[in-house]
Amino acid sequence: MVLFEGEGTFIVVPEGYETFYYPGMEVENNGGVKRLTFTIPQAAQDAGDIGFFMLSQGRDYVRNIRILTPGGVCGRTVTELNRFQFCQTPRGGSGQCMVGEQCFDFEQTHFNRFTDPVSEMNNKVVFHPE
Repeated sequence: MVLFEGEGTFIVVPEGYETFYYPGMEVENNGGVKRLTFTIPQAAQDAGDIGFFMLSQGRDYVRNIRILTPGGVCGRTVTELNRFQFCQTPRGGSGQCMVGEQCFDFEQTHFNRFTDPVSEMNNKVVFHPE
């Protein structure tokens, strides 16, 4: 998943240089933050051949980019997270939570350095648990 603001063209590799997003394309937009999802084939993941290129265009340049992996992190609540245990969500990922914990998607729990105050860093996920 990619979250970003502004306008530009994104290209995802492998599978050649495929345009993933272009200005004016219909996408989910939440208060100016655009949300895109894409799938990398397993063979490319195994080979480590994942690339992401961005071409910014115009005055409303692409900014505040967040690339979030599939899956999530376990915890008792969205602010009481076990940062060392990852889990599978409807968006994908792997792993499962221990008894008494539930899975929270990285989209819910990631620390957004562009909008979240530093005081929230201890309640959010900065790095993938793995």
